[in-house]
Amino acid sequence: TNWSSPSNAVSVGTPNINWVVVKACPRRDEYIAVTLDTTRAVKAQVFTNGSWGNLKTITNVPNARFRGVDIAYETLSGDAMVVAANPTTVTWSIWNGAAWTGPSNLSISTNVLWVKLASDPVSDEIIVMVQNARSNYTAQVWNGDAWGSNKLPAALSSGTNYECMAVEYETSGSQAIIVSGNGATANTTAGSKWSSWNGLVWSSERTNTIGDHLEQGFLVNDPNSDKLLLTYIDHDVNIGKLFWNGSNWTTSYTLSAGYAIADRCFQGQFETISTNAGHAIIPYSNNNRARFQHATDPSGATWSTAVNVDTVAKATVQTRRTGDGKILAVFFDNGNSRYDFSWHNGIAWSAMLTLENEPSVLATPFKEPFMMAPQLWVLP
Repeated sequence: TNWSSPSNAVSVGTPNINWVVVKACPRRDEYIAVTLDTTRAVKAQVFTNGSWGNLKTITNVPNARFRGVDIAYETLSGDAMVVAANPTTVTWSIWNGAAWTGPSNLSISTNVLWVKLASDPVSDEIIVMVQNARSNYTAQVWNGDAWGSNKLPAALSSGTNYECMAVEYETSGSQAIIVSGNGATANTTAGSKWSSWNGLVWSSERTNTIGDHLEQGFLVNDPNSDKLLLTYIDHDVNIGKLFWNGSNWTTSYTLSAGYAIADRCFQGQFETISTNAGHAIIPYSNNNRARFQHATDPSGATWSTAVNVDTVAKATVQTRRTGDGKILAVFFDNGNSRYDFSWHNGIAWSAMLTLENEPSVLATPFKEPFMMAPQLWVLP
């Protein structure tokens, strides 16, 4: 219910930070944070036993405007994978709980701008999805020991300015789904494309109908089923959702006009509190205020009336769900140059709390130089 006072991590130098990625280990009380600064430098460090350490310089990305790095932990071993783009290829490094290895090269694509990882909930498999400067995206699978040769054929996405791609596993681990914006021109209703991975092969690419082509998307799984929720913003700056029921996508639904495409002003989550298990909640911002909508059945078009979380607009919305089911949200209030926080207990949002009033990025696109990571490991 409360945040500690701010503390410093290991210094990564004086340049401003554009992007931060933080992930929690599923096997021990540990977190890894990666920073990407304005000089394009990617650095990783580890939090354990109450302090940060083991700083490692990973690489330099081609362009610091894009988040060309991500982290994923292997679910069974607890090893962490850091994948980052550099000007000629993609690199990967491993943290095994005691030491770093790598970086080594991964021949998945060239001129990569965006990197996204997802962990299989029941094995050490990890999927990396990348998007390059030619607007092509592809994906490849790590089996716990090596990167496989079964690479998703490259396909055209909506563009390079935004992270118009998402990847997530079903909770059973039976399959993973990747989603991208359609590479067609604007004003197409077949606005997103998707493929599935069944542990052996990729499916053919198929399309979903949304209002216009997908520009940014965020995909989460329901921890109690194989359902997935994709929240997105399209080319018309409308926020919507698509729902995966374990075998098919249901009809898309538009919730509201969004604040802007450039800064992800939405992020949906499944609820797990017993009274709300299987429900979904989507905090977002339009041009006037931060709001949210809730659905007891996220597959359909029956969503609650929008309710304010705050009375001012927020450029960026980041949400996470804790082990006890709370939905945490950090909002970048660009009008007041600060990071605000609120949490939802299954009934209502808490009063807005300012966490930081010296953000490192003050001009749009505001990137995402902050990230929450709820603890995954618990005492045996």
